[in-house]
Amino acid sequence: MLYHEYTLTTIICCHNEQDYLEACVASLALEKHPDWEVFIVDDASRDRTYPTIKKLAKQYKNLRHFRFDVNMGLGAARNFGMLQARGKYLHFLDADDEIIEQELANVVALHDANQVDIIQCPHIRILPDGAQLTPSETGEFTGEEAFRAYLSRQFGSWSSCMAVYHREYLLTSGSRFQQGFYYEDVIFCCNAFYNSAKVIGHSAPFYIYRCTNPSITRGVGALGMHHTISSARLYHDVCEFIALMPDEEHYKREFARFCEIMATEHAPRMARSLKSREFADSLKSRKEFWHYLSTRDSVFTSILTRYMV
Repeated sequence: MLYHEYTLTTIICCHNEQDYLEACVASLALEKHPDWEVFIVDDASRDRTYPTIKKLAKQYKNLRHFRFDVNMGLGAARNFGMLQARGKYLHFLDADDEIIEQELANVVALHDANQVDIIQCPHIRILPDGAQLTPSETGEFTGEEAFRAYLSRQFGSWSSCMAVYHREYLLTSGSRFQQGFYYEDVIFCCNAFYNSAKVIGHSAPFYIYRCTNPSITRGVGALGMHHTISSARLYHDVCEFIALMPDEEHYKREFARFCEIMATEHAPRMARSLKSREFADSLKSRKEFWHYLSTRDSVFTSILTRYMV
């Protein structure tokens, strides 16, 4: 049995988040939960993020932190946080988002009562025109059922943030975030769900996702070549993961749904990036991109090709 000093660890990884971090941490109401801890990884911020973290550490005894001297990316920061966590359960919180503290406490109690690997929840999206509940499948799932639900987004998101995980399970299952690419949590979630013994889909949201803030998927960077290569690699890695399944036919419907979502959300902006001078001038980018997309024909690859004509 893995040692734990706290019931729950919240892992917050941040890079230049000085405007949001205090509200993010305050939403956890740590003063009410001495058995919870927060572990913050500052990924070489260049603004006032790290001084803000040190101020918060004086305010909350159950808040620890670490700073990377070089920007390592979200995947590396989260992997480091998992290894440093001291909680029996853990979850991931983006520094510009917030938590509904009482609902998170309810999920932790549900974990204790059911002894499961993962509890997945719906979430609330804060949009420019108001709040929106993003639903998620409820009930009990085997690992295979949970993976298929995740792949076709029946859990409402491909993000790792809308679940609470048993930390020992994550470490022993080999679930890790990919490093050096955006969408670092998709294969992490695929592995975590597929290898789990039992997953619960809970009905109440604890996570508030602020779509009004800039991010790598919503900001200017979303049009860049690194984002486009990462989207292609996301497709490639999911194809590779499915190829390892015992019966690939069993996943055709879920894979088709995954490709439809990819086509809707990624193909238009990827096509704009691929028509840029940056792509034309980089042989490395062209070889890497087409290598990732050559894995399998699908509605995603056909629609992307159509956009590029």
